[in-house]
Amino acid sequence: MKKQTKLSIKAHLIWSALILLSLLAVCVIPFALGRPIQRALPGQRLVGKKSPQGIVCTPGWSAGPNLPFAGVRFAGVYFPANGKFYAMGGRDASDVEFTHPFEYDPVTNAWTTKAATYPDTTTNNMACSVLTDSGTPYIYCVGGSNFVTQMGTGRVFRYDPVADSITVGAAPWPPGANSILPGGWSVFSNKLYILGGFDIPNGIASNQIWEYTVSPAGWVQKAAVLPAPLGYIPTATIGSLIYTGGGADITGGTLTDTTNSFKYDPVADSITTITAIPRATSNTRGLNFNGHLWVPGGQFPTPGNEVDIYDPVANSWSVGSPMLTARRNSAMDTNGTDHIWAAGGYDATGVASGTMDIFCQGGGTPTPTPACTPGYTTATGAGTITPGGTDIGNHCDDCTTDIVLPFPVSVYGNAPVTAVAVGSDGDIHFPGPYNKLFWWMGCVPVDPGTGQDPFLNTFFPNYADLVTDETVGTCTGCGIFTQTLGTAPNRQFVIRWKTNYFNSPPGPAQAEFEVLLTEGSNTLSVIYGVTGDNGLTAVSGIQKDLTVFTSFSCNEAVLTPGLRVDYIPTSCGSPTPTPTATATATATATATATVPSSPTPTATATATATATATPTPTVTPRTTPTPRPRPTRPPRP
Repeated sequence: MKKQTKLSIKAHLIWSALILLSLLAVCVIPFALGRPIQRALPGQRLVGKKSPQGIVCTPGWSAGPNLPFAGVRFAGVYFPANGKFYAMGGRDASDVEFTHPFEYDPVTNAWTTKAATYPDTTTNNMACSVLTDSGTPYIYCVGGSNFVTQMGTGRVFRYDPVADSITVGAAPWPPGANSILPGGWSVFSNKLYILGGFDIPNGIASNQIWEYTVSPAGWVQKAAVLPAPLGYIPTATIGSLIYTGGGADITGGTLTDTTNSFKYDPVADSITTITAIPRATSNTRGLNFNGHLWVPGGQFPTPGNEVDIYDPVANSWSVGSPMLTARRNSAMDTNGTDHIWAAGGYDATGVASGTMDIFCQGGGTPTPTPACTPGYTTATGAGTITPGGTDIGNHCDDCTTDIVLPFPVSVYGNAPVTAVAVGSDGDIHFPGPYNKLFWWMGCVPVDPGTGQDPFLNTFFPNYADLVTDETVGTCTGCGIFTQTLGTAPNRQFVIRWKTNYFNSPPGPAQAEFEVLLTEGSNTLSVIYGVTGDNGLTAVSGIQKDLTVFTSFSCNEAVLTPGLRVDYIPTSCGSPTPTPTATATATATATATATVPSSPTPTATATATATATATPTPTVTPRTTPTPRPRPTRPPRP
């Protein structure tokens, strides 16, 4: 009965969305522009239009609105599910702890004090990040201190920004019981890692590394340790590694900034040094901004406004545009691609600030289109599914599982990666992890709007509403399986899906397909087995973002058993690869998708036929369907 209810809810939502779009088209009613973000009920899918962003971008750093109150020692968190930025915890200019989260809406460019109340007043210097539990994202906060008592806690709570509610977790961080504050923190594969910390009673730094798992909730102390004990460490995850730049040496309660810089591998549980950050700093965040580690501001006790940027491929640092305001211990985070927000913190005079700096990349004027953008051509041939493999443990509806490839692969000319996220709906994200929430209707480029993280550098071999468990019916041998064929340097890596359809096609039906990766080649290949509808309810292709993509099929019965599709990378200055003699070249919609200035349900793609060995027709453009411590010495933490 539960699953029947889920099916009927989903069908009703989809039908209602189609009716709504029809009414909008006929009546041209603009009232939907301010439509709030919806949350799926248990067993329900979200199907609706993408809410317009409406965010004005001033290139570089600019001033934002002031916080409701000046404050310090926040944790800043960007929440992708609603596109808003949160200042968690902290204390005011009189050293009184805040009791409610502050929410910044980039659309309205305004702050709001939320109703939810923190469970205690040990809320300075918390480690806060987004984690998902059963597919639902929350802001998890760990540890913290109180200004008056100078004591810490290991308490864990999670904040639900949609329901505006706070729940205390069952597994406190063990070092917090000894009044140790979290050092640097970052998320990898939906786990929170804490590196180092500040032992308040003993006035020293920690070198420990801890890993937190959401469900079942629990902590594991890792065997690896920091090469030097540090607190207040700028930290961020890039790909499958956690990078640091700076951090405070703490001896006898005295903080001294350092240039120590490391990278931690959470899979191998190993840590190595990288090129040192060019200035000593601490008491600020590290941010993954377009695959680079950004370390803005910080420095103890007198903050600066310098922005240091680390390139993990070149293992080198550069200096970016300085922040408008020197600040440390502020609320700071990024959406990863075009915005950074920084609010509050100590200013250069040591006083609690309420100001806000916003960095925007891209600007209010269109970025000129480059003469050449790396992309893909496609070629078709014949192939056979490779049976067997190792079950990666993906048995679910709408989820991803992180895996490690045996050799690196690059998409769209990006740095090669070995950490990828594989989705139950037939999607691969380069790199992983990816916090997947729902399946979204739409041709490539698939646009989840503001409902979850965007699909960046994502491959869709057979993207449909699929499940890899038996919640909708028997599916013998369902799941996702991997295996390595051959020996280096001529290995191939197979990722094979066998799935149920969520509710289509009618009756029991499965889909089986695989992705084939080849060592030394960045060509991505798909081989199709038996599917319930030959792709009639699936889309296939690859996208860098919403403007650079290649679409092979969209809700067309062309993904037939035995078909092989090769996605062959192109590069600037290189001729278009010629398909092999056994392959028939296929036209692709090789992006140029233009997002209109006025909100519409989808982006419009201008499709062009790829250059092939034989003439091919121009692909008709498709519109995407509706997506389904005061600065004293010793410091007061």
